[in-house]
Amino acid sequence: MPSSDILAVIDNRLLLEEIAYNREELHKVLNQFLPRLNTQQISIGKVVLVVAASGITSLLLPSETTTHSRFKIPIDMTNKKSCDIKKRAMLGDLMCHTSLIIWDEAPISDIRCFEYLDRSLRDVLECKKKPFGGISVLLGDDFRQTLPVVPKSTRSELTTLTLPKSYLRPLFEVRMLTENMHLLSNTNAETYTISTMDFASWLLNIGDGLLGCPDTDDPDNTSWVQIPESLLIPPGPNALQDLIQFVYGDCILTNPTAKDLSERAIVCPTNEVADKINNMILKTITASGLVYNRMPPHALHLKQGTPVMLLRNINQKEGLSNGARLIVSQLLPTIIEASIMTETYIGTRVYIPHIKFIHTISDLPFSFS
Repeated sequence: MPSSDILAVIDNRLLLEEIAYNREELHKVLNQFLPRLNTQQISIGKVVLVVAASGITSLLLPSETTTHSRFKIPIDMTNKKSCDIKKRAMLGDLMCHTSLIIWDEAPISDIRCFEYLDRSLRDVLECKKKPFGGISVLLGDDFRQTLPVVPKSTRSELTTLTLPKSYLRPLFEVRMLTENMHLLSNTNAETYTISTMDFASWLLNIGDGLLGCPDTDDPDNTSWVQIPESLLIPPGPNALQDLIQFVYGDCILTNPTAKDLSERAIVCPTNEVADKINNMILKTITASGLVYNRMPPHALHLKQGTPVMLLRNINQKEGLSNGARLIVSQLLPTIIEASIMTETYIGTRVYIPHIKFIHTISDLPFSFS
């Protein structure tokens, strides 16, 4: 008979998911990425939970897990004071075996997410005097980026919801990352690497407020930045078409693959610009298409071979989570066949059924469907 400890692990699905990795595949990954690690990056075989604040970023993680789904953090935190973690449940048992939590995109998380998790872990692990019940927590990201998003809030209200305002902040030790591992692993030509390093430095200088001329109307909060000519497509009647050609070329749009599309994207400042570029690309694709009505934008035009993004969680364990990018392979009246083109599940064929869309606004006494 297996020991009681082994039986406890077998009965806990969450714990099994964190320890049941393919060791042969991990060894191949180790050999591939070991030369890129520095002397401070090691592995000692303990349970580490890696989570991200947003669904899109979580797709880059092996577990593809967000902070809210992993720790049962309430979405509406108005009337809640802790996470839904119970002592003798599977999630509580997983917390007992966890040595480290890595939390990506920490600055965009509401201050209450950290405090609720801290309060819950102190209770579940029965360790009231240590933050997070004694589990080490590593928060990552950059405070130059987006802060917590709260509808209809003022600037002062937003800053009060950031991590520096929490009682937990003095308990963290700040470590600055000084080596850009992405640039160090760049295998392209030396001239291109230097250009990439210059671009990275330029972005950091913008984030630090070292570049740009103060705006005359709002000099304290707004600056005008001159974008280098090498990063611009000259304005003109065919500027957007030139941008599409630069990103996708001719072959990718005529013979799209999940791998090619996963490496390319056009980031648009507004929905209006996104719709305009999407319509231009759709006109160049000769494959058959279908129009889906009665959903935003009320007339959704899709064609075979076009990339789409999932806007809700369907099956996170199979890669169908909010923010997942797919490439359409077949269009039916109530089902869309597609292939995932995001990280771990790239190339996996999936089927998206017709789903009733319900949108609830707290200020209104009814829901949109």
